[in-house]
Amino acid sequence: MPVYYQIPDDPYYDFVPIAGPGIQLGMDVLSVLRCEGTVQSASSIGVWAFPLSMDTPWGVPISGVALYPIDPHTQPANWWQRLAMWTRTAKLADGAMVTVTDGSRWKYAANEDGLMLCVKSGTQFTRGQRLARGSLTTDPKDLLTADDAAWDWLPVKDGATVSVSDYVSFAWPQAGVVDNIATAELTPGYVRTAIQYDGADLGFFDTITDPTIPALAMTCDFYQRLLKPVTWTDSRAPDGSRWTYNGTAYACWGKGTAYSPGAIFRRGEITGLVDLPNPAPSLPPQIREVLQTRDDLTASATLTTSPSVVTGDVLLIIYACDVASPTVPTSSAGTCTQVGTDAHDAIDDGMVRVYRCPVGSDGPHTIDVAAQSTAVVLVLADDAAVDGFGKANFDPPVVTATLPSVSPTGDTDLLVGVYYDATGKDLGLSGSGLVQRANPKVTTFNRLSVGTVELESSDPTAAAYPTSLADYARPATLAIAMKRP
Repeated sequence: MPVYYQIPDDPYYDFVPIAGPGIQLGMDVLSVLRCEGTVQSASSIGVWAFPLSMDTPWGVPISGVALYPIDPHTQPANWWQRLAMWTRTAKLADGAMVTVTDGSRWKYAANEDGLMLCVKSGTQFTRGQRLARGSLTTDPKDLLTADDAAWDWLPVKDGATVSVSDYVSFAWPQAGVVDNIATAELTPGYVRTAIQYDGADLGFFDTITDPTIPALAMTCDFYQRLLKPVTWTDSRAPDGSRWTYNGTAYACWGKGTAYSPGAIFRRGEITGLVDLPNPAPSLPPQIREVLQTRDDLTASATLTTSPSVVTGDVLLIIYACDVASPTVPTSSAGTCTQVGTDAHDAIDDGMVRVYRCPVGSDGPHTIDVAAQSTAVVLVLADDAAVDGFGKANFDPPVVTATLPSVSPTGDTDLLVGVYYDATGKDLGLSGSGLVQRANPKVTTFNRLSVGTVELESSDPTAAAYPTSLADYARPATLAIAMKRP
């Protein structure tokens, strides 16, 4: 199998794989000319040149060439301009040890992943690292490394050490902004497309339609060279997952079909990753589903979410209970942490508590509600943080109750309004300006109405969103602003 080249971590750029036909004028591109095979001969006129031959499955060898400078010290400092060669050598025996010049010691475990394990730290490498044997170099210029699971590839430091019959891999990376794409038919059925920068070829790709034409062993891998984004830039992958660049890598915070929260990759390792506008468009938390206890419930109950609930979601639990014997909800999703403080109705018969519960694993999940309690659960997708809390009660009795004011910091928060009456008065939200989400009730007590509205600025909300009661009562109301963190 062909050797795998590990593109280095660069402090300024990300390198994202791209197919040759996808390259366009104006793109900043890295091309890695590559070839591998058995050395047939060697010459050293101006540069070391090693004609190569590589066997093919169809039995006809293909040819290429590897180059290496006579004096390695004349190589450019940038890794993307340096000629690189590696010789293929057998993996070490099971349990074999290697000591690197930084003093670190490494051990090889056969029949695993082909990597060596650092068992003693040195000045550069630390215990616990797993690297290919060819990566165990302390030369700061050996940034481009080669690896595969079956063989070790050791970097060539002097062309004179390469012998006929050695099996080698050669790479010549070059980078530049594409200013010309030239296509020419070399022979009938063999078309070469050259990717050029400043009058010189960065690389090429071939299109061969005549199966009788032997291909060269030399090919080019292409990468789009992109400036690293601003730290905390959000991105989206084609599978729907969301990512944040943390300054060194991409961390997944939104689940997709291929990636889940907690995954960490480099940009080029996430196929099709696209930066969202920076700053990313702010969206209010989205409600995945709403649960509520059934009407006239007096016994304990268990609410169950759908299987669509995933790691990283948040449960916002609105929980009404008796003041004399207050209870607390529990959930299989994780720990329920109270938001703000208890809100009591003015006659102090009942109270409302709000809990935030981050979902720690994919659903479904349960929420346990104690007897003589009423609950509403909003399942918020992709995390949501509390960005404001307010509570109020009304005495003397009223027939219209409003939400207290809150001062959010986000400009697209989701405002959750809670209205509660412990004496059985209905709470209608039809004229409140909120979208009613739930309205569980018990015949003689515990009327609970929950509605939401998406805010359009970070301005403090007024004491607004009125609800009409069926008769005079002393209700409690709460306002909770939720935003994406």
